[in-house]
Amino acid sequence: MKKRSIYRDTDCFDPQTVRWVYLCREHGISTATLHHWKAKYGGLEASQLKPIKELEKENGKLKRMYADVSIQCDAFKDLIEKNFNPWREKTS
Repeated sequence: MKKRSIYRDTDCFDPQTVRWVYLCREHGISTATLHHWKAKYGGLEASQLKPIKELEKENGKLKRMYADVSIQCDAFKDLIEKNFNPWREKTS
């Protein structure tokens, strides 16, 4: 059985859409990603986009820092519970 291309149907053939599909394939992204980016950054110019990207980068850095600190906090809590538990039986 021969596979049919979805672009052969005259009902859904739109040259603009086909152009975007080929561009997405060429750059290795999905059309869903393209639509997401268009919704997020559609009306912005390059000068407006730069501060947003910097804030997103800083936000990611702060999230990683918070994750590291929370892991250290949990480790210290476990250590304190293990070493300074007054109801713990002594092994000596």
